[in-house]
Amino acid sequence: MEECAKAAWSVRQLERQINTMYYQRILAS
Repeated sequence: MEECAKAAWSVRQLERQINTMYYQRILAS
């Protein structure tokens, strides 16, 4: 159960990172 929660958390963090990078890219261009 804990592993599942950890995995979901990392996926969520990864999504946030990608979104941030994408956003910065749009602002930079």
